[in-house]
Formats: sequence, structure tokens, C-alpha cells
Amino acid sequence: ALIIPSHQESYGMVVAEALSVETPGFLTNKVNLWREVIDSNCGIVAQNDQNGIDTLIEKWSRNEHAKMQSNAGLCFRNKLHIQKAAKKISKVLEVVTPGMKITILHGAFFPVPALRGGAIGKAWDALGQSFSSKGHKVTHVSRKYDGLPEEEQNGNVRHLRVGGFNSVNNALLLKIKEFLYVCRAQKVL
Repeated sequence: ALIIPSHQESYGMVVAEALSVETPGFLTNKVNLWREVIDSNCGIVAQNDQNGIDTLIEKWSRNEHAKMQSNAGLCFRNKLHIQKAAKKISKVLEVVTPGMKITILHGAFFPVPALRGGAIGKAWDALGQSFSSKGHKVTHVSRKYDGLPEEEQNGNVRHLRVGGFNSVNNALLLKIKEFLYVCRAQKVL
């Protein structure tokens, strides 16, 4: 089981990753996927306080997650897989005038397509393809990388690549690099 007693997670990517390999999640109600975990009976959700954390650990120690493994995989495949998200977003875009211009700004540290890893980059790359198949014009802006052209066009999907950075452990330096990257990206749009 994955235990994530977090005070705030905007999405909870680590929970989705755990569910994808049939690992139930023990999390607080401040991890944004808590509703899916409850609805799918694929983990335990507790309040975001000391009593809640104690409850998670107690239930984990009693092995209450043993029968939730298959539910975890089902939850991921039925609710969280990128194809599900792409379909939901595509349905929203179906009511929008075809030919909408969509720009996806990726982070400063990974190229797209995701040659160096990066689940989020892969997800947005797939969404871009889905948007394109609905007649929208998609522009991905991502980090330059050896072997990838600075600009390329594949149907309705355009890639612009600007100078990025290797990630660092210093939080301040990381934010400075991200800011510089966004400034570079803004210049090509």
C-alpha cells in the first residue's frame, strides 16, 4: 500500500501511479484523488490531522488493503488513465468551434516527446494528439533536446522547442530556471 499523509496535493500523481500497479492508497482528504479512492474502494481516506494519520497507520497495520488491489487497478483504468482524461477533455472540446488554437507549455526540464521520461509530458503529448484529431491546431512548447528539431509540424500538431535546463535540488534556483524558460517560451509564441 502507498501511505501519503499529505497536507495538499493538487492532483496526487503518486496515488494514480500506485493505483496503476494495483497498489491501494492510504491518504488524507487533502489529496485531490480522495473521492476516486473512496468511490472505487481502492484505499483508505482519513482526515488531515494526527488522528487521521493514526487511523491510516492502524488500518494499514491490520492489512485492510489486502482485498483492494484489484479495485486499485480498476480505478486507474476506469477513471484515471490518460485515455479517459483525453476523452473527457475531447468531449468538452467537441462543443467548441473546430479549429481552436491550443498551446501547451511544458516544463523546462523535459523534452516532448518524452525522451527522458516524464509522465506529465507524455500525458499532454497524448492530449495534444487527441485535440488534433478533433480538428484543433495544437502547439507544444517544450525544452530543446539533441536530435529534436527546434520546430516541426505533424499535421495539426506543431512543436516549438526552446532552451531548457537540467533540474537542480535548490528550490530557489529551480524557480529562477523555470522563470527564464517561460520568458524564452513567450518569445516564440
